[in-house]
Amino acid sequence: MSLFKEPKIDCHAHVLDPLRFPYGKDIAYHPSGQEIGTPAQLAGVMQAYGVAHCLLVQPNSGYGSDNSCLLDTVARGESRCKGIAIIDFDADLDTLRMLKNQGVLGAAFNPTFRGIDYYKRSAPLIEKLAALDMFLNLQTEHEQLLQFVPWIEAIPVRVLIDHCGRPTPPDGLKQPVSRRCSSSRARSVSASSCRAMRSFRGGPTRSMTAGRSFTPSSRHSRSIVVYGRRIGRSCAAPSGRITGC
Repeated sequence: MSLFKEPKIDCHAHVLDPLRFPYGKDIAYHPSGQEIGTPAQLAGVMQAYGVAHCLLVQPNSGYGSDNSCLLDTVARGESRCKGIAIIDFDADLDTLRMLKNQGVLGAAFNPTFRGIDYYKRSAPLIEKLAALDMFLNLQTEHEQLLQFVPWIEAIPVRVLIDHCGRPTPPDGLKQPVSRRCSSSRARSVSASSCRAMRSFRGGPTRSMTAGRSFTPSSRHSRSIVVYGRRIGRSCAAPSGRITGC
């Protein structure tokens, strides 16, 4: 079967359309030039490469918690797109239900951008996500994932871990976050690795979505797969699953 005809889902993409949805004035970084990807461009790429569905993740850059561009894209996507939004910690259940009805599957947490302290009061939101069977989408790096493990063990929330948790490459599979994932009792964890920042044993790789070269070696592939499986094994209950691309 041709690569273009194989069933595909893009599990992590951003939409940025500052002409139709202006950036927030209080947002520090405004993407420009080749960093911009409009809903129309996304639809064109999906059509060209035979991508059936797409999960859109709200970017901190440009928009922050203004999910207008993402919601508009999901609405225009005719059920082909779903979204992960940036949601205020004090959002009530009615707000979350409204977002869910608009195609939002969960909330994005990004300690790599906000820092760990920013999320210390986020437990009530995680509990509401669990109550509505929505996802907690985590983008962490190094040992940041460890702070969230007690919460996702205690709260039956579904978890989507971006970029395989972005571990510390030189520490390999012996680093604390890897060992902790192996012994975790989290009820449901998913791992999404839409791009590999760097392999444990190999050198840096480049993002396909940035339009640059991507030449993974078999050594790189093995190290990422092993780490991804280790995260997946933290799903002790039958409801657990690991997804990725």
